[in-house]
Amino acid sequence: SAVTLDDGRTFVIGAPEKLCETIPDEISELMKDGKRVIVSGICRGDVTYNNTTIVGTVVISDTIRETAADTIEYFYSQDIDVKIISGDNPCSAAAVAKSAGVKNADLFIDMSDVPDDEIDAVADKFVVFGRVTPKQKKLLIEAMQKRGHKVAMTGDGVNDLLAMRRADCSVAMGTGCDAARGAAQLVLLDS
Repeated sequence: SAVTLDDGRTFVIGAPEKLCETIPDEISELMKDGKRVIVSGICRGDVTYNNTTIVGTVVISDTIRETAADTIEYFYSQDIDVKIISGDNPCSAAAVAKSAGVKNADLFIDMSDVPDDEIDAVADKFVVFGRVTPKQKKLLIEAMQKRGHKVAMTGDGVNDLLAMRRADCSVAMGTGCDAARGAAQLVLLDS
């Protein structure tokens, strides 16, 4: 996001990989720890790496529910595979997944560089998918279904709707948006 100030400068806020040509080590370490990081900067003219000065960092830490690891372990005991499909940075998403007990969470990919015609090839190869667009979420679900899998999708936002509608079973969080709850076959009231 960006806003142009009265003096002609532009204030920008976004993902480190969008605003930093080289992500600073301290930000990389935060993401490896599972933190979501948003940076802000000031620039003149076009928003490019070269003319943006980073002026601030926002660090967001997700709290993993106490029951998450037990729930994920239950899925594994029932021969259900667990994959994480996220719009967040893949490194951060993988760290959170690992903390929650997702097996092979270090098999992650940044989907921002994956063309749609290569999604079938990566769907089985990786466990954590980061920087996934809503369309890619749907294509990942379809790729898994093509391989004979029955696929459940959990979501809470508008960005999950295409995938939730395509999944064999869709589950929404009770605190999710109205559209996600409306599209789901099952709503977890206590999230």
